[in-house]
Amino acid sequence: MDTAIPCSLIIHELVSNSLKYAFPVGRNGTICIEINQNQDRQVTLVVSDDGIGLPPNFNFQKIASLGWQLVDALTNQLSGNMNIQGDMGVKCQVKFTLI
Repeated sequence: MDTAIPCSLIIHELVSNSLKYAFPVGRNGTICIEINQNQDRQVTLVVSDDGIGLPPNFNFQKIASLGWQLVDALTNQLSGNMNIQGDMGVKCQVKFTLI
């Protein structure tokens, strides 16, 4: 539960962001959710979309967005790290070790 709840909240927030911002009116697209675990118990959670991407020079830590702050806090709760790519759609990757 200590891992499942933060992961589900991260997924919910990232999918919500994709639905709100990635696909302006009239644009269709795809949202993908992937979760993988390697033999070292390292988990990789990826939420991505093929939408319009992020603005140039996007830095989630400098934006006053409660959603991005929540994703960052939940990632820290999992003792993980987050990588965001936003030039061709958005891909948010969260890596953490399963305890």
